[in-house]
Amino acid sequence: MLQELSITNFAIIEHLDIAFEAGMTVLTGETGAGKSIIIDAVGLLAGGRGSAEFIRTGADKAVLQGMFILPADGVTAQLLDEAGIEHADNTVILQREITKSGRNTCRINGMLVNTTTLKQIGETIVDIHGQNEHQELMQPEKHLGLLDEFATAKIRKLKQRYQQQYDRYQQLNRELRQKNANEKEWAQRLDMLNFQVDEIAAAQVKVGEEASLTAERDRLDNYQMINQALQQSYTLLAAGEETTGAVDMVGTAMNALEPIANLDPAFNEITVNVKNAFYGLQDAAGQISNQLDLQEFDEGRLDEIEQRLDVLAQLKRKYGDSEQQILDYYQKIAAELSKMTDSEENSEDLAQRVADLKQQLLTTGEALSDKRRAAAKVLQRQIHQELKDLYMDKAIFEVRFKPTKGQIYRSGLDSVEFYI
Repeated sequence: MLQELSITNFAIIEHLDIAFEAGMTVLTGETGAGKSIIIDAVGLLAGGRGSAEFIRTGADKAVLQGMFILPADGVTAQLLDEAGIEHADNTVILQREITKSGRNTCRINGMLVNTTTLKQIGETIVDIHGQNEHQELMQPEKHLGLLDEFATAKIRKLKQRYQQQYDRYQQLNRELRQKNANEKEWAQRLDMLNFQVDEIAAAQVKVGEEASLTAERDRLDNYQMINQALQQSYTLLAAGEETTGAVDMVGTAMNALEPIANLDPAFNEITVNVKNAFYGLQDAAGQISNQLDLQEFDEGRLDEIEQRLDVLAQLKRKYGDSEQQILDYYQKIAAELSKMTDSEENSEDLAQRVADLKQQLLTTGEALSDKRRAAAKVLQRQIHQELKDLYMDKAIFEVRFKPTKGQIYRSGLDSVEFYI
């Protein structure tokens, strides 16, 4: 059913929008009022021959657009599916633009199509009965829909179930084809993720590890300088066999000041400062001694650290600027790998679901075909009776079912043609 029609710069019409109600619509008016122009516009939307002559004088292009409800026979929906055109809301919008150069731009539900596709789909929606126009009864592709209309009461529910199964089958089949088409890319991505996950997991990255290793490497790299500085400073602070260290000298000064500390506040302050210096130097000497005991140069450990830092540097170049970013990336790709692995395991299940649904579809389609054949016999008898009433006793009307060669369509498993 035609719901809305929009005409711009077509023939004598500058702009016209028409909304059609359910039921019959009659266009009336005097000769030249534009009734036939509206019919011509609908014919062009259905794929009729168009040229620049249709463009309104002074305009650059003519634009036609019509919104239709999809016919119940499923033929239009099947053609839309085959052309890859979405039609989720059970409506179809045909649009056609004709420019002065004669160029035609056709769209169906917003998707660019050629005029051949527009004609194929348009003819399943629009049927114009008039001089030099096609008639539905002369088009074999319409005969199945006519038979279904005749048998609506008996096949409606079965046909609806078949079409629901068909739509689901098509959806799953598209998913399976898409997965198979991307199999190489999928496998490459899977291999890369496996490699990256294994590489990062094997490295056992820890946050702060690089900074700790860098500090340890710097100490090992500067071992000689550090050891010399500690030895020299300890020698100056602590007493040796032949020398007096700074700690002992400050201790001697502290002992000398203690007898006069209580005689004057100034002497007491000096004594306190010297005591603090003594104990501070004593602590420092002890710390230096401990560090000297810990000093040990291990060339093997230095090589080990350098190798580990190289591993971390390579991971940072690939996966992030820090240990935390590397670990975050690991979590991300591990999740993706898990999802892909699950999906890969389910691909066989998807193929099995497609096969199972196809079998259900064939079973339902065969049941639908049986009901159609029964309805065809009733139709033949009724047509014969009508022909007999018209004194055409010897005329024969026959509904022929032709093999579809294993093809499955949204309309069913049948190809029907009327013969008379």
